[in-house]
Amino acid sequence: MVYCDGTNWISMGSGAAASFGTLTTSDFCAATSGTSISCTTGSTGSGNVVLSASPTLSGTITGGTFSGTFSGSGASLTSIGTSSFSAAGTANSTTFLRGDNTWASPTGTGPTGIGTANYMPLWSTSTALANSAIYQSGSNIGIGTTIPATGIKADIAGPVRVSGTGSEVCTNTQLGAIRYNPTGNYFELCSYP
Repeated sequence: MVYCDGTNWISMGSGAAASFGTLTTSDFCAATSGTSISCTTGSTGSGNVVLSASPTLSGTITGGTFSGTFSGSGASLTSIGTSSFSAAGTANSTTFLRGDNTWASPTGTGPTGIGTANYMPLWSTSTALANSAIYQSGSNIGIGTTIPATGIKADIAGPVRVSGTGSEVCTNTQLGAIRYNPTGNYFELCSYP
């Protein structure tokens, strides 16, 4: 097929064919560049433009209804109407198209709140996050301090309470563990066996 660009006849290439439906005297197609055709239909024309041989279209394509198969990412497509979708529900700014072909509103809300870098998050309510008392600096943890001592994996600023019954198990998997014996009021270090 060839078309006129206003000066010359331009070939669309071998094997490419285009059918412009039923064009009337009010309808016309014209070249807008060396590789683009723009068709305008009058009030009485059918307005159908059918391209075959899978041509590549680029630029801005405007129309009321597009049918057929689209391939490509579609990342830059905008202003796509939803009236011709055969999905259940209502499409609007608060719904999304689910995988089961239904327009649905998102349920629930995500967590809210703010935090400070390096603090472990704490659920302050069932839906909100806040800072906890635990701070991480590199691979060191600080409780009550934001400057854990170098080489210390857990640096606790303030008193630490260890409680128990004094009968906690001491085996090779608890080596180095500390337990408190309330009967004798002393600490015991697990150094099994």
